[in-house]
Amino acid sequence: MLLGFSTFSTNQYPSAAYAFRKASDPPNLMNEPALLKSGEASYFKTYGGSKNRWGDYSATVVDPLNDLDMWTIQEYAFTPDFLSGFDRWGTWWGKLDLVGSGGGRMEFFSSASTVTEGPTPGSATITVLNIGGLPGSVDYYTVDGTARHGFDYIEVSPPRPLVFTNGQTVNTFKIDLLDNGEPDPDRTVLLYLTNAQGSAVLGCLTNSVLTILDDERRSIPNHAGEFNFSSYVDYNIPYQVTENESDSIFSWQFFCDGSPTPDRKRAPMGAVITVVRTNTAVGRCLVDYSTVEGATAIPFVDYLPTSGTLVFDDYQMSANFIVPVMSDSFFFLLDDGDKFLNIALSNP
Repeated sequence: MLLGFSTFSTNQYPSAAYAFRKASDPPNLMNEPALLKSGEASYFKTYGGSKNRWGDYSATVVDPLNDLDMWTIQEYAFTPDFLSGFDRWGTWWGKLDLVGSGGGRMEFFSSASTVTEGPTPGSATITVLNIGGLPGSVDYYTVDGTARHGFDYIEVSPPRPLVFTNGQTVNTFKIDLLDNGEPDPDRTVLLYLTNAQGSAVLGCLTNSVLTILDDERRSIPNHAGEFNFSSYVDYNIPYQVTENESDSIFSWQFFCDGSPTPDRKRAPMGAVITVVRTNTAVGRCLVDYSTVEGATAIPFVDYLPTSGTLVFDDYQMSANFIVPVMSDSFFFLLDDGDKFLNIALSNP
């Protein structure tokens, strides 16, 4: 444990300091405080208050590169400003080099890994780290999780040593797999490290889980069916609709006398699109539909973009939706030819 703090007295300027204890030290005791950075001057600032403010910056962290060394940053009294004469504070970083001072740690690279069952003989490669690179060894072994040794994998028992030479920071071992040829759920093997030998000790990550992904899968029968456009079922014949299928206020009557009377000579309010459910129709299902831009038809000129969800009840075989089709004679008085529009089904 590393504790960073400021220290000062009647004969010491405010300074940065720290104290440390190892896990093997006697309980409730810290080593003698050590000086990190000596104060360089006195310090007095109240910022309009009644107290001398100090200690806003103090932090101690574990080194993210090896998870073993420690860093601390603490405040100390810096030399006063040359021009104004105001007192100043400064911060000072310090590193407690546990790896370089003889420490080290052996642990798994990851707490979880996966491997596909595959044909026998197969294997899973497990990575172990030797943080600090000091020579030594660590034992590893396996325990059944949901996997069974002799049926899903070859157990490692009693423990086997994994040896690291001086400067070696990574090593691996293998777990041999057995393909039982039967559809199973994914299964797990529990991995453990123990009995570190040499200059290093066991790290934090001494247990890991290996998941064996089954390679025999029973196909799940589809009782809900499939969704298709009726045009696909009818040999891919595209839907066709005339330009004036939808009611429109832009009729010739509008131009002649100003009366916006809709033309209701056409019964449908647009193109009627039918979605069919094939290959059984058990259960209540939903499917989304939408128009898709990018074809030759222009949205809000030739058609109104639309989207929604169709609901198919149990044994219902078809459902419809409408794409409103507009007359663009208000915009183009000349014939502009046939237009094409894409529609799509999604999220069944």
